[in-house]
Amino acid sequence: HKIYGKDRTFVVPILVNLALAGKVDWGKVPFLPFEIAALPFSFYRMIKLPVVSYALPALIAMGQIVYNKRNSKNILKGLSKNITFRKLRDIQPESGGYLEAIPLTAFVVMSVIPVHGRDNSVVKNGLDFLKRTARKDGSWAIDSDLSQWLTTQSVQALSVTGKNTLEGLKAAKEWIMKNQTTSRHKYTDSAPGAWGWSDLSGSVPDADDTSSALIALHKLGSEGGAADNGVKWLLDIQNSDGGFPTFCKGWMDLPFDKSAADITAHCLRALYMWKEKSSYGKEIEKAITRGRKYLKKTQAEDGSWLPLWFGNHNSPDSSNKIYGTARVLVMYRDLDLTADSEAKRGMKYMIEAQNEDGGWGGSKGTPSSFEETALSLIGLSGFVNATDTKTAFYKGADHLAGRISEGKFDPAPIGLYFQSLWYYEKLYPLIWGTAAMGEVLNAKAGN
Repeated sequence: HKIYGKDRTFVVPILVNLALAGKVDWGKVPFLPFEIAALPFSFYRMIKLPVVSYALPALIAMGQIVYNKRNSKNILKGLSKNITFRKLRDIQPESGGYLEAIPLTAFVVMSVIPVHGRDNSVVKNGLDFLKRTARKDGSWAIDSDLSQWLTTQSVQALSVTGKNTLEGLKAAKEWIMKNQTTSRHKYTDSAPGAWGWSDLSGSVPDADDTSSALIALHKLGSEGGAADNGVKWLLDIQNSDGGFPTFCKGWMDLPFDKSAADITAHCLRALYMWKEKSSYGKEIEKAITRGRKYLKKTQAEDGSWLPLWFGNHNSPDSSNKIYGTARVLVMYRDLDLTADSEAKRGMKYMIEAQNEDGGWGGSKGTPSSFEETALSLIGLSGFVNATDTKTAFYKGADHLAGRISEGKFDPAPIGLYFQSLWYYEKLYPLIWGTAAMGEVLNAKAGN
């Protein structure tokens, strides 16, 4: 409860796992209202589900096994059991992996077997996915593929080093455009026009990846309806508080569906880049105004912003103020808002959080990492003309250059999948390091 609060997305699966192993009594495993999966998506937001919007497979599978094991006599649950299981089967991706995620797929499979047996497509396809994604050493990754996210982030990084670098990326542009969704999504009822984190069938459209794709396409000189559709999708997902969530509009109570500062900043950057070419220019202006108000409201007293999907092991509360603040500062830079008081406060926080060695960790006083140092340089790149920032910027550049010359590209656990599931990505140091050193070269050249 201390870690997950009201969000039962992972609490119930963990307890189900323990109960199946005989370590926890089934009476201690909370019921999940799986019967509502039989209702239209429009009802989910109204009744405030205790799981996040994208966790429909967990809601159904975990809800059904708890219902069975606790011998519930709830008539509504009993009547909806077969209907919701068919829905679970229908929303299973071609790959067999729900969200392309190993933990979620494993939780679903282990819950379905005691209730529906092994002789069904949910179990067979799920087990095939788990076997196929096993590593040679017997381990599994948390997520099987981040290809879309890594590609668009790479394009953004390469664009910093000059237009000539992007000339050979025609195939990347076509690949990104091919991955745009063309129909409503089965899990979240998300409209077409967005991007997820992968080109695989289990990927779910989200605001962070859609923003990254739109920025990459702008850098690659894309034209046409694909970008306009993506812009429309982002505009429609903006929450009533002015911020942008990950997956679905309006799910304001649970951690991974509420508005987030880093995602909001990313969305505003993407929308601003396409404002002149889009047919939604006026709507973009309104969205940016609302988004800026949200960022002003969510800035902490120390000048920092918190991100949603990223953290740091060494921070007292596992948060990553450096990631969040750096990402938001890039928005102020790209929208030519570096003179805003919020931007100056964020810049001040970054300078004060810099370590003696010139690098940055996840927050003030935490050990320097390659990722956070690179992100900090990117975030501060729009403020180099200020004397204090210039000193911090080039001190950080020397620190990062030293790591690069020594070949120290070891990734750090910076990503947070669901809640306290940490991961590292081996390409993050390379991608963000390329972007950071590109910003350093541009600053030295006076660009």
